[in-house]
Amino acid sequence: MKRITKGAIALILCSVLLLLFQDERLFVARDDNATTMTTSKRKTNSDDTSLAKAMEAVVRLLLPEERVEPYLQELPKEFRFFVYDSLPSNWTWQYFSTCIEQRYNVPDWFHHVQNAPPNPRNRTSNCDWGASICSQTQSSSSSYSSRRFNRNGDVVLSKLFTEYRGSSRTFDAQDADVFLVPYPSTAHCACVSDKAKCWAVKEVDIQQHVLANLPFLTDDNLEKHVFLSSVQRDFNHPFMMRMPLLLSLEMTHDVCPIGENCGHILQPYVNTNADYQPNHMNLTPGLKDRRYAVTAFMSGNIGERSFRLRYDFLNALSKMQANNTTMGGLPVYVGHLNNRMMDNETAILEKYRESIFCPCLRGNTPAQKRFFDVLMSGCIPVVIEYASSKEEGYPSFFKKHETSIRLSYPFAKGMFLGEPDMGIDYHDLVVTVNSTCGMDCMLARLEELIINHPEEISAKQQRISELAQLFSYGQEDNALQYPDAVAAMLVQIRHYVSKLTSHSRQ
Repeated sequence: MKRITKGAIALILCSVLLLLFQDERLFVARDDNATTMTTSKRKTNSDDTSLAKAMEAVVRLLLPEERVEPYLQELPKEFRFFVYDSLPSNWTWQYFSTCIEQRYNVPDWFHHVQNAPPNPRNRTSNCDWGASICSQTQSSSSSYSSRRFNRNGDVVLSKLFTEYRGSSRTFDAQDADVFLVPYPSTAHCACVSDKAKCWAVKEVDIQQHVLANLPFLTDDNLEKHVFLSSVQRDFNHPFMMRMPLLLSLEMTHDVCPIGENCGHILQPYVNTNADYQPNHMNLTPGLKDRRYAVTAFMSGNIGERSFRLRYDFLNALSKMQANNTTMGGLPVYVGHLNNRMMDNETAILEKYRESIFCPCLRGNTPAQKRFFDVLMSGCIPVVIEYASSKEEGYPSFFKKHETSIRLSYPFAKGMFLGEPDMGIDYHDLVVTVNSTCGMDCMLARLEELIINHPEEISAKQQRISELAQLFSYGQEDNALQYPDAVAAMLVQIRHYVSKLTSHSRQ
């Protein structure tokens, strides 16, 4: 996927203008929107500086102590964002959330609902689409299931930014450092189609209904417009992937080459469980409260040969469990997910919290929701490390010669241009097993750590406890006031914008 150039930006905007002039009423409406927004009487709460403080706390977590103050002093005194409220009502997060609920949740179905599936399956999850705090205790076997693929991610972000009224938001576009576009493209795709890939939404419609309703968008500031698309790259709408500033789940090495300023920013998977709100995450390092040496919940029923390690690992762990074999004096726990769905998310998360190690073996994508659930539970992820990836100098936890850790996990070292020591070193958080040894080494290495190197375990648990908030999403009363995933993404957005050669408020 090639990055968008200024020439391409100009072509996009020209095509939008042509569409607008084809419909004079739409052009007038857009002009009216601009007038309304610039003269808006809505105010922010200037006394609410929680988000600014949270962003500073994120910087202190991502940088060495001696670099924090110089870095903060180099930044503008204030960082403020503008959130568009000019999208048509049927292109908003509220509309798409309702649409999805109707597609997958309404008993007996409203047949008048546009795009309703012909043979719907009622959802069985006790949680809604995922814009609010909810502890899932019953999973869904239908396309309604949003969590494993993070399909609810851009709805969560759209809602958080739209409802925020703190001092970091401005209603005057001239004061904005960046512009947030609360169009949840992933939710839109889920609203109109059951297909995982977003083919049903036409690019011309995005241009006409989204870009055409962003009155402050120009070819000079598109790089400062934040777009949302919360799933892996193969499922993203191709148009969204061409936007220069995008919050998404996965990227490729050609979009963000080493040493270049990259606006494609990785977001953690959303976990709406109440216990994983940032103010509830008080992780305690140590072994005394751990009931299990290893806990694994994963499916071995993946046909590809490259997933054989999963199958072998689950078999080995199952035999240990059946024979009451311990590891370092502690039992192991294995849960086979034969249908690849979490039957009871809340119960599984509890098991993670009771365990020392939680293997996160390769799935379909470089990052998995399991990886973030495990970290936020205080369990140490166990991964297979491949020395070579698509980027020289960076290994892969996914596959040989494939996506590097720099491009797999959010806020990683190497993603902050000009600050080589800024970001998370994921080796501090995980136990790696060399790919040349694989299964033969994994269980022996974990037992060796428990018996002979508890200090290494404690060090990783300590670092996890410090960083776990960065993977959580404060929602409702907790929104945008803690050093969480949203604050961390804003820190990375601010860093990206500060490195643009054209950086100036428009």
